[in-house]
Amino acid sequence: MDERLLRLPFEFDENDKLGSWDVLLSEDAIKDMRQLESASVINAVIKELVHISSGAWDKHGLRDVQSDAAPVYEVKLFDNLTILWQVDCGFSVRSNRFMQLVKIWAVTANQEQVNKKSENISMVYQFCNAAHMHRCTVQQAGNRGIILPKVFDDEEEMVTKYTSEVNMDEEKLLEVHKMLITNKFTPLSKSLLNSLVIGGLEFTFQISKKEYEIITNPTSAIVIGRSGTGKTTCIVYRLIASHLAKRLYKTPSWHANEENVRRRQIFITVSTNLCSRVKEYFNRLQKSVDLAGKKLSEALFNEYIRNKAGNAIAVELINNTMLEEADEENVLGNIPNSFRQLTDDHFPLFITYGKFMKMLQGTYGIDIQKLIPRPDFKDENEPVYRVPSFLKNSKASWAHFVNYNIFQKRYWPHLGDLYRNTLDCSLVYAEFSVIKSSNLEEDYLSRVDYREFSTRKYSVFRYNRDTVYNLFLRYEKMKARNNDYDSNDRALAVLRCARTEDLGDLHIDEVYIDECQDNSVTDFALILKLFNNADNIFVAGDIAQCIAPGSSFRFQDISYLMHKWERERIHQRPLSKRDPKKFELNVNYRSHNGILRLASSVIDLILFFFPDAIDRLSSEHSDVCGPKPVIYKNFLQEKTDLFKIFCAGERIDDKIEFGAEQVIIVRDDEAKQNLRGKIGDAGLVMTVFETKGMEFNDVLLYNFFTDSPACLKWRVVLSALDNYADRTQSFSHEKHYILSSELKNLYVAITRARQHVWIFEEDPGPIHPIQRYWEHHELVKVTYDLNEISTLTTLVKKSNSYDWDRQGKNFFEQQKYDQAMICFRKGGNEERHKLAEAYYLQQRARLHIDSDSDTVRNNFKKAAEAFDKCNRWAQEALCYQDGGMHAEAGKAYSKCKMFDHAADCYFQASMWTAAGDSYKMAKKYSDAIDAYKRCNQYETIINLMKRHRQEISKELLLENVHHVYDHYRLKNEKMKEQTLAILPTQEEQIEFLKTYGLNDLLEFYEGKCMFRDAARLHHSIGKLEDAADMLIRTKSDGDVLEALQCLLHLCRVSILRKTMPDIITSTNNSQVLRDLLSKINRIQQLGSQKLKRSEQWKILTEEIKLYSAYLDGNFGRVDQCIQFFRECKEFIAEFRAISIWLNFQLNLRADYWRQRLQHLLRLVELISPFTKSTRSDEICKDFEQMFCVSTVENRPSWRKTLSDSLLANKLNDKNAESEGEWHIYKSKDVHGTMLQSLVGYIYRLIREVDISSKDIPDIGFPICDRNKLCQGNNCRKHHVYPTPTSLYGRLSLACLQYTVVRQLDVLRENNCLNDGQVLGLQRKWTEKLITLHIRYQSPQTSCPEVTHWVIDELSEHARNGIIGIAYTKWLGVDFKFSDFANMLKCIFVFQQLRDRNGIGKFHEVVSKTPDLNNLLLLPICFEYKGRKIVAVGKRLSLFMQFFYSNKTIHAIRNATTFIDYAISNAESVNIVQLDALGDLVSLMEFATSLVFAARPGYCDSCLPRSYLINYYRDNAYPFFPNQGNQYNTVNYHNAINNAFNQAQQLFHLIYKFQPYSPTVVRLIRLLVLIGLNECTFESPVLKLFTDIRNQYSCVEFRGYVMADNMTYLARILANDLKATGCDSLVIIHNSCGPSRFRGLNIYDVKMLSYNSVAGFYSSLDKIVSRVGKTSVVNKFSQHADEINESDKSIYTACENPAEMDLPQADESDKPIYAACENPAEMDSPQADEAARKIQAWFRQAQKSRKLCYDIIFNKIYNDMLSFCQIVTRENNARSVYKYNILLRGPVVEVIMKLIKLRRRILTIKNELQEAINNYSSDIAEVKRCLEAQKFVDINLAF
Repeated sequence: MDERLLRLPFEFDENDKLGSWDVLLSEDAIKDMRQLESASVINAVIKELVHISSGAWDKHGLRDVQSDAAPVYEVKLFDNLTILWQVDCGFSVRSNRFMQLVKIWAVTANQEQVNKKSENISMVYQFCNAAHMHRCTVQQAGNRGIILPKVFDDEEEMVTKYTSEVNMDEEKLLEVHKMLITNKFTPLSKSLLNSLVIGGLEFTFQISKKEYEIITNPTSAIVIGRSGTGKTTCIVYRLIASHLAKRLYKTPSWHANEENVRRRQIFITVSTNLCSRVKEYFNRLQKSVDLAGKKLSEALFNEYIRNKAGNAIAVELINNTMLEEADEENVLGNIPNSFRQLTDDHFPLFITYGKFMKMLQGTYGIDIQKLIPRPDFKDENEPVYRVPSFLKNSKASWAHFVNYNIFQKRYWPHLGDLYRNTLDCSLVYAEFSVIKSSNLEEDYLSRVDYREFSTRKYSVFRYNRDTVYNLFLRYEKMKARNNDYDSNDRALAVLRCARTEDLGDLHIDEVYIDECQDNSVTDFALILKLFNNADNIFVAGDIAQCIAPGSSFRFQDISYLMHKWERERIHQRPLSKRDPKKFELNVNYRSHNGILRLASSVIDLILFFFPDAIDRLSSEHSDVCGPKPVIYKNFLQEKTDLFKIFCAGERIDDKIEFGAEQVIIVRDDEAKQNLRGKIGDAGLVMTVFETKGMEFNDVLLYNFFTDSPACLKWRVVLSALDNYADRTQSFSHEKHYILSSELKNLYVAITRARQHVWIFEEDPGPIHPIQRYWEHHELVKVTYDLNEISTLTTLVKKSNSYDWDRQGKNFFEQQKYDQAMICFRKGGNEERHKLAEAYYLQQRARLHIDSDSDTVRNNFKKAAEAFDKCNRWAQEALCYQDGGMHAEAGKAYSKCKMFDHAADCYFQASMWTAAGDSYKMAKKYSDAIDAYKRCNQYETIINLMKRHRQEISKELLLENVHHVYDHYRLKNEKMKEQTLAILPTQEEQIEFLKTYGLNDLLEFYEGKCMFRDAARLHHSIGKLEDAADMLIRTKSDGDVLEALQCLLHLCRVSILRKTMPDIITSTNNSQVLRDLLSKINRIQQLGSQKLKRSEQWKILTEEIKLYSAYLDGNFGRVDQCIQFFRECKEFIAEFRAISIWLNFQLNLRADYWRQRLQHLLRLVELISPFTKSTRSDEICKDFEQMFCVSTVENRPSWRKTLSDSLLANKLNDKNAESEGEWHIYKSKDVHGTMLQSLVGYIYRLIREVDISSKDIPDIGFPICDRNKLCQGNNCRKHHVYPTPTSLYGRLSLACLQYTVVRQLDVLRENNCLNDGQVLGLQRKWTEKLITLHIRYQSPQTSCPEVTHWVIDELSEHARNGIIGIAYTKWLGVDFKFSDFANMLKCIFVFQQLRDRNGIGKFHEVVSKTPDLNNLLLLPICFEYKGRKIVAVGKRLSLFMQFFYSNKTIHAIRNATTFIDYAISNAESVNIVQLDALGDLVSLMEFATSLVFAARPGYCDSCLPRSYLINYYRDNAYPFFPNQGNQYNTVNYHNAINNAFNQAQQLFHLIYKFQPYSPTVVRLIRLLVLIGLNECTFESPVLKLFTDIRNQYSCVEFRGYVMADNMTYLARILANDLKATGCDSLVIIHNSCGPSRFRGLNIYDVKMLSYNSVAGFYSSLDKIVSRVGKTSVVNKFSQHADEINESDKSIYTACENPAEMDLPQADESDKPIYAACENPAEMDSPQADEAARKIQAWFRQAQKSRKLCYDIIFNKIYNDMLSFCQIVTRENNARSVYKYNILLRGPVVEVIMKLIKLRRRILTIKNELQEAINNYSSDIAEVKRCLEAQKFVDINLAF
């Protein structure tokens, strides 16, 4: 909050029109002004006060000196009214500086009072030092006669004002202390005067600069100070200043969206008394502020004068009101027990910490005792303390809450004598808090953590922590068994809830915590967690209290938590950026320096011996000195008992008594009782612990050192003196740790005094060391003389009745009832004495509740009787309750008209009639009925329910009617009717009968002809057939339709059980279904014509036909139903129909199997939405209908199904609820079982497909290559004539089967199946699909067009499945460099699937060569490339990569090397298997066709159509050879020769291992092609055939080897290829000249003529085989110009081109866009590939030069732009921009020059053609022309 908004309520305002002098009114002056009873007198006083403030003193005659001893002035008014004032100096809130100011001491007409006040001021003036008197000297008047106040620097506050050297008796010293320190001055302001004169009671008095800083501090703060230092005042002033700032300025909180008029502030303290006093003080201040805001008028003033006397009496009554223990509920009763119920009207909120915890319990709805973890201690043999069962079973919260008193009384005596004799109880209790609250994330520290915990910070038990931890565990065990808990348990329990749930929308602006030392660190951590969004937290505490016995509180712990809290909030709240500030208030306004210096010396000793035991703070002091504490010694040696002085004389007048503000402090209860026996009621006697939080004028500390357990250990105190350090024992923490507790007790005892401290010791020995220490520092006065001891009696001051009564009230509110009894008895207040005695008896009864049951009851009975005498019947009842006397408690509650509590007590006492009557009196009629039911007073219940029906909740009314109805149902018909008559309407009676009995309700419905309601009831219990019978009785269309739905539901249940193969159905299942259908048919007759025309009727009718078809086994009719439901988009009915179809007996015919697979695919498609991990509620709802599952009304997370349903059988292991025939399960269990059933069902169907398909020839058998020649009856091959149509049917069926198997992925990916159930099956069918169907064998068994068409039709999921198997299985961890069969299979599968990434993956795998360089011999399958060892298999991937990058010769070279190695090492590289040999022949075919394409000149070759489809469907560029990809004549001949030799070698190898395989025939055809395409090899081919004919049996290829010329071979080849229609011989001719193979046209050999890539595919499209739909090649050609992202591997795969015989790239090989100004724009793969195309096109072009414009520029540019747009599939501004970069500039210039050159070459070609025609007779000339023409053709091709 902004500091300027924090102003004190009565702070000076500029509008007050006062002068420059601050005027302060003393307490007496305020009282005097309240006595003024005339408006004129008040105005006159105010006028003079204004004159004093103005500084014009001489002008108005204001400086009449009253006394020569001190500068005190009088202002005389009429009627001897005198204003007594003085100039002083101090802090001014008005100017925020130190300056001179005016103090008004009196405003009175009593001259005696004026004289007395002047005398006292003169006495005070004697204490002022010279500096202070100088500061109080006024300046000379100015020009206008105005005297201005002096202003001083800030450090003036630190200057000492008063001297301690004045000799004065103690009484006068105390009087000076009262005038200077305890007297409060209030700054004068207009608002103060307005409020004062009309009854304002409280005002903000003058504060110090530090206090002002605290009040206006905008951040969180910690204020530390003793009682009397002003910390509570700071809290109240800051609270009201912030409250008024919010109210006056209407400043919204940081989080609010709109203004809140009231600021949400919470004040929390442990003490009920303090909470009440602070709240009252705040309210008085606020009321005074409100009065100040009223406009002062004579009428208002006169009204105040008239009511003054009554107001004074009311104030006195308020001040004299005594808060009782039970009043906490009265004071805080209007505050709800939940933070979520708070409203703005509750703020500012003043609550005790106990109320705070109750509100938290109500907010989170928790029971502390149930929430606290109870550790399981297994050591049952160890004797532990157990409370009596009476106490353990008590429900009273006080009975189970353990504080220090309870710990000391109940637990400490049972922890072991050894520990009790060696350890201090208070220190142990404090250490338990350390263990419990040091780690808030755990219940308590572990033993190891406690051992390692800071011994510096908590050093008391540094040497025996294991012992303390054992005690702690024993204590925890006792609590657990006794069901007790302490404050740490309570705070931790709530903290656990707070971490998981916040307080909701409630925002608290500010939190104020006073007396925070009464809380634990855990309590404070809880508050910080709960109010994490508060603007700030203001904490104040008393250092004297936090070092009291039993306390482990440390302000440094609080400071650490608050700093951490603020730091963590920086990210959440940007406004919270400052750390909390720490303030110390060390100026005490109650005690004097004599006492404060002695207390500080004790703190010094603690810090000297235990430096980290307490917070290190600055010393506390006062401005005025006082009497030194006195030590009385040696009186015992004089044989004089000091306390005989108090009992000297037999007359009462001679008996000396201590006063109400004097106390004798002893060490413990034993010493207290002994002393009480000596002095009786001569004075207040209290233990040190009892005085905690109390203050007295005088304290007599009796035998503190004499009774000290430290004994001689006190001697170590002398080591703190320099001159004694060497002459005394040295300090040992382990030996002297007891002094830590002793010094803290001593500090508490000393700081209880405000005026005198007397230390009285019978034994002078123990006190001697510390006495010497104090004397050394001149802190005490020591008295040895008996005569001086006698002077003590002069210091003992009797008190009057009022003082004793006031002190008794104070003790009473502190719940110190024994002391209150003494005070009230001394004050003669018998009524309060009786009340205190009653509370004392209750307190003792609770304290001794661990006694036997009779004693406990007797104690509580005495207390109850005492309360009865005081007319405190509620407390009487509470005592009876605590004592287990519930009947007596009920009577007591009845006396005070608390009938609800009385009834509860009667109920516990089993007095049912009395309980019922009391509940009725309390208007708790439901509870009254419950009580009457227990004593069977049913007639009373009926009358009560009739009379008070409206006051009883509907639920309870029905429950009780049911109870009474059940009682009379079989006994008394009349009373039963009366019971039912309690429900006046038919609807209510029906609702009642629904909950009571179904049979009665059914009878009721039928008797009333309410058939629809009866049907609904039957349906609710699962009797659907009975529900249908009821519905048809109404004969309405809607009910007929609903009746059909009921019966169809039963049919669906029956069908579902039948169609699931893992469910064993009953034998009569079909008969049940027939009976249902028969009833359905009868009901159908009841429908009207309008109903029968509806769509819903048609769908239901079709479903009925489906079930009839199922019973009749009508296969075709079921299929019709499937189509009907699919067209109607009735997917659930379609699922049922398909399930029925699949349930029919299997048939292995291909057409049936295809249909089954399609249905199975559809089935998977239907269920796939439900198998996904994320599914919508709508999807779940559909599948619930599929499984006949229904929703449960008003229970959204539950589902129901019939008991005989499929799911009910599967869910029998789940906890089911039953409603008749319905079984009810949690929806998550139902959905899980549905999913499990569907997955299991689909998996079984697919496994069935897997098992059965092996007997289907179209899928599981390879085609027999011998066909008609096959004579084997046991041949396990498919004997089918291999036409394209038959092959298409076979392959498409196999792919459909594979697609079905791949559907298991849908279930596996959604975690429905595991890998083991899926992967093996999928791998098997992948291998089968490739081996039997996809791999090319021969024209007799394969049709490439069909294969590639079907592959392209594969779904992406199935396609990726094959690729995935290749990656994981073939190229996975089992990959072997010596397995050429696997490599060939991989490379050809990837090629057929058009997976360039797969080829790249293959290259990556074969490139990862293991480290073989250190081997002496080169391993098989590896070769040297330079100095590197590489895998031979890498040649295979390089072949494909070079092929796709149009580096034909490099591709051929790598393929040839691979083939050579494979043939030479056939068995070592696993190449002798039939499939592997076939793949090797495919590679040889591929490589040889590339050799033909790379021949010199234009392309003119003859190849099978299968080659073109298998190898060139993605890349036709090899048929457009350029200079880099074309052989010269010599190299071409060598390449052909190499191909021939490889074919010859491979033939002999294959014939050796597979003599009758189609692979042999393929090699024969390849040899024919070699001879056909290169005439120089005709003879070698014919010679080889002759050798084969002579050497081998050659039935399969006899026609080839019997031929004696190439023409005959060409005809055989052409006819052989086209025999089945799966292949044909094709002439590939680039339209640059005549073809060499024109003569083959006679054999119906087609010519593929082309001059472009598009032309190539267009021509190929015309000659390919067609399978009923479309051209296969057309599907290829539409992708011909696409180069996808995977092509990048073609260019990047070769790590070292030099090693793979690839020329190094020159500058022209760099991408064209590398020269672009902004390469970042070229960010798409399409742009990259387009650039590469242009690069390849013009790679050999000369370097760019200046652009030369030409007339054809626009045409070139537009054509190329269109080309780039097509390639990139982009037609937008960005693509144009990219390719502007590519096509403008040097590239266009090169294109233009090439076009010009091409024109010139065409001209030359025409001229050469004419020359050839002209020189046809000149052979030499013709040859030269032909050579020139050949060169021209080459250039044109380029």
